[in-house]
Amino acid sequence: MRRLQRPSLHLAPVLTTCLAVVLAAGCATATRADEPVARRGAGTDPAPPTPDVEALWAEALTFNSYLDGVRARRDAWHGNYRDAVVDDELVERLRALPGRYRLLAVSLDGCTDSVVNIPGLARLVERVPGLELRIVDAGRGRALMERHRTPDGRTATPTIVLLDGQFDVVGCWVERPAALQNWYLENKGTLPIEDVYAGLIEWYDADRGRTALREIAAMVEAAANGEDACR
Repeated sequence: MRRLQRPSLHLAPVLTTCLAVVLAAGCATATRADEPVARRGAGTDPAPPTPDVEALWAEALTFNSYLDGVRARRDAWHGNYRDAVVDDELVERLRALPGRYRLLAVSLDGCTDSVVNIPGLARLVERVPGLELRIVDAGRGRALMERHRTPDGRTATPTIVLLDGQFDVVGCWVERPAALQNWYLENKGTLPIEDVYAGLIEWYDADRGRTALREIAAMVEAAANGEDACR
């Protein structure tokens, strides 16, 4: 990936909160950012706590309330929400599914992956009566992130879980689209940090959140069909 020169997805003022975090900790909170990946799944480690998702949902914010309260990269959040494009085909597919589902997202307002992917998700949910979205910050959502980690063992934002009518977790989507995550994992130890970060931004600038929406829509469809919908 070449260096992105003029990002258009409201990501230019990005080299503050997230630069040191997105690469070291996947836009997770700074605590435990340096935790060795080898700890994940070690036989002597206790299992991560089971989060009380129903309680988290009760205290979580609607997207509009969350948007009102963002401090880091406020213009990017508002701009990406304003400009988000949702494919009609995705909307029709999700409207055709039986039942109602809740999407509970853990977000960090200074995080690139959150600021790109969550506004588009909010626009999608607005158009699908059977979906609802609420958001908690990374502090309140720590147990949820511990339970659903990235492929290389990090806690990360956004962490999004899909809940059914009984508040059972029936799907999950963590941090970023699979293709971008694979590129990141392949290059984070070989390219300079600024090149990895530029590659992430370039990919997002071209994709504009569409791949995340397709993956999340597929997650909901899989759950509706009784399939394993976590990745």
